[in-house]
Amino acid sequence: EFRLGICTSLPAPSTMAPGHEHNHDMSATSAKLPVVVLTGYLGAGKTTLLNYVLKEQRDKKLAVIENEIGEVSVDDALVEQKPEDIAEELIVLDNGCICCTIRGDLQKTLQDLVKKQEDGKVKLDGVLVELTGAADPAPVVQTFFMDDDVKRTFYVDNVIALVDAKHCIEKLDESKGDPNEKGTACAQIAFASTVLLNKVDLVDEARIVECEKRLKEVNRSVDIMRCEQARVPLDKLFNVRAFDLARVLDENYMDEEEFHSFYKPKMDRSISNVGVK
Repeated sequence: EFRLGICTSLPAPSTMAPGHEHNHDMSATSAKLPVVVLTGYLGAGKTTLLNYVLKEQRDKKLAVIENEIGEVSVDDALVEQKPEDIAEELIVLDNGCICCTIRGDLQKTLQDLVKKQEDGKVKLDGVLVELTGAADPAPVVQTFFMDDDVKRTFYVDNVIALVDAKHCIEKLDESKGDPNEKGTACAQIAFASTVLLNKVDLVDEARIVECEKRLKEVNRSVDIMRCEQARVPLDKLFNVRAFDLARVLDENYMDEEEFHSFYKPKMDRSISNVGVK
């Protein structure tokens, strides 16, 4: 399921993320709305972070787009606030995983947001896209570069990957060992600009250091933040201009044409679902 709600959120903007020495073209994106893509393997803490964001929000309007791989929305039960309490409107699309079959619906939803923003029906400060744990974020990122209307209105501000410190090594080993069938975990790290190494209270320092080392082997330039209960200051996640497509493609040994034309999403095909209503 793919769901859109409008809620209040986002902290005051900053100009650059800590640790990012490269310069961004501020003039090109100053009039655009920031988009944060939230990814991470199943159980890493994405919905915990979403709940935290929804609780901490105060005065800005944020469109929250949620994706479920099955017909029954699990996140509806996990998100602590009722949809009617956070949403001015609700769009439900149930075509499956956003990283493959649903990308056209994501594009249409964003185009609808563009039109409503231009017509004054909504006034947004940004967009948060929460992906299913089985999703490769790369094709979602593509959506914001390939459609002219979407590209004119939005820019990818940050791609945040939640990583469970307790199971990080096993997931990376599994993903690296079988990239065709279980490649999602590595793909999520490879396309991230920020990693939240979550649940660090459940492991010792040696395990945390090993996780950080392994994460850097997948993505040398990613910023890693340690956290518990997916809690970090929101001003380190939003309006930080952390995502740099050229840098990410360089890490993955691709140019932009290859990315847009030939990239094949990494899917964990070991995951299946059954919906019971």
